Amino acid sequence: MQDTEQTLPLLWNCRDRVLAWQTADMDSAPGSPYVLPASFEQETIFVEPVTAGGQRLRFLTDTGGSDWMYRAAALDLGLVAEPSVDESDDWTPTLLPPFRDEAWIPSPLEDGSILLNPSMEVQNGPFPPIGGSGLLGQQWFSRRIWEVDYRTARLVLHQTPPTDDYPVTLPLGFPERDGQRTYNFPRIQASVDGEQLDLLFDTGAHTNLTHEAMMQAGRNGRRQATSFIINTIAHRWREQHPDWPVIDHGEAGTGATMIQVPSVYLGGLHTGPVWFTQRGDSNFVEHMSQWMDKPVVGALGGNALRAFRVLLDYPAARVSLRQN
Repeated sequence: MQDTEQTLPLLWNCRDRVLAWQTADMDSAPGSPYVLPASFEQETIFVEPVTAGGQRLRFLTDTGGSDWMYRAAALDLGLVAEPSVDESDDWTPTLLPPFRDEAWIPSPLEDGSILLNPSMEVQNGPFPPIGGSGLLGQQWFSRRIWEVDYRTARLVLHQTPPTDDYPVTLPLGFPERDGQRTYNFPRIQASVDGEQLDLLFDTGAHTNLTHEAMMQAGRNGRRQATSFIINTIAHRWREQHPDWPVIDHGEAGTGATMIQVPSVYLGGLHTGPVWFTQRGDSNFVEHMSQWMDKPVVGALGGNALRAFRVLLDYPAARVSLRQN
């Protein structure tokens, strides 16, 4: 999730189309298990499929985001024609091109399509643009079984759960209506300082650091994976733990503060220290929670998950973890 204020209005505009394709027919991968053409960069994950004609695409993958392709990218591939004035603001689907077996990805929607972001240019604002072709989010991850290994930088698609030993398995919460899953934003429970927190499981969460924050956090590069927490909880952490590191105005563009917690516990495993970027309470309590099964107070990102080998089983609504 890049930012709830930017992402969720886009999802809301296309929600009816998304729900129409919710039921699931799994794409036929060239093999199983299948190692996707993935690139792990500062604990965020990109996939780089290559079309049958040799054109390379690049998508940010984000369990906490929506699914779309820039119209400009689709134009470059010859998938669509130049929109008319009346069509220029429409979110319309287009079929993805066929991919080479050695650099294949599944499609977000069961009919092989993806929604087009009508923007002809990458978005402006406080965040750096999403590089490349677009975003693969909650629909792309849904219905499938994924293995994410941050240590070996591998993203693997499975037809059935692997038999590897994972010492901790936790439930993932998804919203349902009439027994059917309505959205595929996963909720996970994590513990910080003895407090159980409901968080969005968010592999795409990232921030853009100021130069000073990059130096203080000891990170190489301004764009970094992050976790998010609402201001109310962050303020409580600061009051109760004045020794926890804080970077005031650490996020470029928004001026958001960042706070580092010593440990995050997931079942019997823990990771840390972990930086959380602060967000206004309404970002999660009001906006993101509309698409969750329960209210959430933040998001758990790749900067926390990097300590684990992660098995995401969407059909079974569970995540299994093994410490790297």
